[in-house]
Amino acid sequence: MLRIKKLMAVAIMGIVVLTSAYGVKAGENFYAKGGKEGKNVYVMAYTTSGVKTTTTKYGIVPNKYVKYVEVTLTELATVKKDRSSNGVAKASKVNNPLVVAKGTWHWEYK
Repeated sequence: MLRIKKLMAVAIMGIVVLTSAYGVKAGENFYAKGGKEGKNVYVMAYTTSGVKTTTTKYGIVPNKYVKYVEVTLTELATVKKDRSSNGVAKASKVNNPLVVAKGTWHWEYK
């Protein structure tokens, strides 16, 4: 019985760590944001494959299936990109406080 309780506690902690680390709201299949993390700037998006979109948040077209999400972080000549078809896409870099960084996300549909 004690082993089951320990296993459940570890599983719950894992879920809490994953959702808090990526900022994904519980129950959301699609999510995007940008901001600062310590000395870095970032842009990230989360997508779930095989789920029909039902919202227009984050620039999503409703009633479609997402093929992938791509994020782009641009600061002067530096461009960082990442893409995911199921899970988190994240681009980040050390912030240059003298320049404004621009983060964008793009949803591609099937």
